[in-house]
Amino acid sequence: GKDRRKVEHAFVQLQDESSRRFFFKYLESHLPLGFSRMDEPLDISLQYLAHDIPETSDYSHFVDCGGYDGDTFRQLTTHGCYIRRLAVFEPQTDMYRKYAATVKEHPARPEQAFLFPCGVYVETTQLRFATNVDAQSSARVSADGDSMIQCVRLDEALLGFAPTFIKMDIEGAETAALKGAQGLIEAYGPSLAICVYHGLSDLWEIPCLISSMRSGYRYYLRNYNYLGLETVLYAFRNPTA
Repeated sequence: GKDRRKVEHAFVQLQDESSRRFFFKYLESHLPLGFSRMDEPLDISLQYLAHDIPETSDYSHFVDCGGYDGDTFRQLTTHGCYIRRLAVFEPQTDMYRKYAATVKEHPARPEQAFLFPCGVYVETTQLRFATNVDAQSSARVSADGDSMIQCVRLDEALLGFAPTFIKMDIEGAETAALKGAQGLIEAYGPSLAICVYHGLSDLWEIPCLISSMRSGYRYYLRNYNYLGLETVLYAFRNPTA
């Protein structure tokens, strides 16, 4: 339909056969809701590591959007990833405190860590936030939310941080948050690991958005859970671009 050109544009930017095959299977599975078509997911413990992608991952200045309780930080450091400077955005107070405790006590503690009890968005503002006591990882920005949270624009919050890698798992707010990080992406060309499973159109809208901000990125798709959940779009900048 109306998104055909965006779908095609996103597809042709994918760099390897695994990504292109998954792209098709994701669409084939979601449109008729036939999830048996999808291949076995990768090990969830490998999420954000890009372990089988032929690109160099530099996590030295790492931005963790949707930090939860520090699970991604623990995962990366367990696999030997070096994080010198860390910036974390987690709006849920209890999860934020757990992340702070994790960083403080961790043997691979970064030289500098900046933790923000905030969400990330296209602008700095306050938004309604829906929480779920049974599934805290699914808390999200929602007009019907039961609480208010402070959200910030990454371009304003991280002046001078010079990120090398940005991860986002923020329950459907990824597009808005990326727009709020356009200056960082244009200036520094960080590697990106963006979740694209919260809405079907994220599969093509997000790579199209990133490519409109800066050319020269190479894109890969990897899936880490059943039903297409925990699907990550990786974007790595061509160093010559």
